[in-house]
Amino acid sequence: MALPVGVLVSLAGFLIGQASLSGAGAPHLGLSEGAALRGIFGGGVYLALAGLFGLALGAVIRSTTVTVTTLFGVMLIVQAFAPCLP
Repeated sequence: MALPVGVLVSLAGFLIGQASLSGAGAPHLGLSEGAALRGIFGGGVYLALAGLFGLALGAVIRSTTVTVTTLFGVMLIVQAFAPCLP
């Protein structure tokens, strides 16, 4: 369920963003660009994998509070500090 919804939301965000860029006269991408399609499908895949990761953590930890804290810690905090690591 998360994959198609994530792709639709990513597509809507892309189209709205590109419409606003083209209205302002700024450079913008079309849907035929490879990077645009990769980003749109990547948004849906990321959302689906985040849901599966949360489900797996919940099955292993079996505590709602610890699972949510661990999920946010891994997905937000670790990624924020990853560029600082060697």
